[in-house]
Amino acid sequence: MTIDIGETYLGDGLYASCDGWQIKLRAPRGDGDHVVFLEPQVLDAFELYIARLKIEAERRGEAVLLGGKP
Repeated sequence: MTIDIGETYLGDGLYASCDGWQIKLRAPRGDGDHVVFLEPQVLDAFELYIARLKIEAERRGEAVLLGGKP
């Protein structure tokens, strides 16, 4: 099954789309698009990384990256 919600602008010049298997991150540049594909295992690892950042920022009482809220 393919779920397609189209390409979405995430901010800072970054767009995301999905082909049903992997997430495509696209950053348009003057010399062509820079593209990264996140397969399910890589997406899982990235989500874990973000969760770890949030835990550490909360532990330190810092507003590091994630929404600017301690």
